[in-house]
Amino acid sequence: NKSSSKAAAELDPLVDASWAAIVLTLEGRAKATELPSAAEAQAILDRVFPERLKFTQEKYVRQWSIAPGEHVGVTGPNGSGKSTLADVLFGLRSTTSGAVRVDSVDVRDLPLSTLRAAVGLVRGVELFPGTVLDNVRLGRPGVSHADVTAALTAVGLLDELLRLPQGLETILNPHGRPLSHRQACRLMIARAVVARPRLLVIDGALDTIDQPDERARLDAIVFAPAAPWTVVCITERPDVLARCSRVVRLHDGEIREEVAR
Repeated sequence: NKSSSKAAAELDPLVDASWAAIVLTLEGRAKATELPSAAEAQAILDRVFPERLKFTQEKYVRQWSIAPGEHVGVTGPNGSGKSTLADVLFGLRSTTSGAVRVDSVDVRDLPLSTLRAAVGLVRGVELFPGTVLDNVRLGRPGVSHADVTAALTAVGLLDELLRLPQGLETILNPHGRPLSHRQACRLMIARAVVARPRLLVIDGALDTIDQPDERARLDAIVFAPAAPWTVVCITERPDVLARCSRVVRLHDGEIREEVAR
């Protein structure tokens, strides 16, 4: 539809080859982050291997893998381990046995800053007192003003923000005000994609978007075929799962069903 096509077109600045060239150089244990050529970046986008992922609440996920550029949907009842999986991928908690590997390296061997540079997590509205610009940049010096405006344009938020008296210098409170909840949700997507993560983890963030045009726009950004990220999307919405190339259903921390689409 028109909104999806428009969103995909506005995403173009975010998927330029130079943006996709953020790749970790890893040999056994973590080494420094380097910027190889775009061709190298395309060849070694993220692989994530949860190997019998045992969580602190004694739940586990049997061995499975996510191929570079794949869009994997994760669903299941409350308490099945979906958000725990997201926490582990983002480095918010560690496994008690097994391992999660990114490009064959155990994430526990990576500096947290390196992992966070490679993985983006979107989960609800999590803002801090500060300007719109600061909330999107999130203290990342490599994110320029132009990067921020490109990301805000992609989620359809830039024009709305520029109509505020202070524009991108508008001060937000932790609840996102003076933005509406819908605007704050889109801001969280912009924050995640502005840094061009290699793995994008969406934990229920698309489930709260009810406006068809907004949902189509955000779906087009998250699941864009040319986007430089692999996607793990936790959702209960059938229409969102339909955008994924594979769907994994969790129950009590185990994969009970896996469906390729």
